[in-house]
Amino acid sequence: MRSLKSLKEGARITVVGDGINDAPALAVADIGIAIGSLQAVAEAADVAIVTNNVSEVVSFFKLSRKVYRGIIRGIMLVLISKAMVILLSAIKIIPLWAAVAIGDDGSLLLALATTFLTLSRRN
Repeated sequence: MRSLKSLKEGARITVVGDGINDAPALAVADIGIAIGSLQAVAEAADVAIVTNNVSEVVSFFKLSRKVYRGIIRGIMLVLISKAMVILLSAIKIIPLWAAVAIGDDGSLLLALATTFLTLSRRN
């Protein structure tokens, strides 16, 4: 446990285990991934993979990267759309009430669309 804490000072640590004997290590790690279906596993780890297949850890990291890219893409699209609406409202092309409606509702629809696109791509 002491060696894990000393390693943690210089880098991010991911611990993969069954959650029975290594529950303290899973709790101390930056990302604790428990493999198994015990209740103690779900409480000790950040991520619980309920199958006993270790290759699911790689799938988890691939999925997390895809979700992160989708979140960043959605935030960027919303910020760009809001900037365009503010600019159009500032130069009096659209009225203020329309800018507010387009900015808020349009941003919501854009964020939902990017979320659905991210989730629909399985590969």
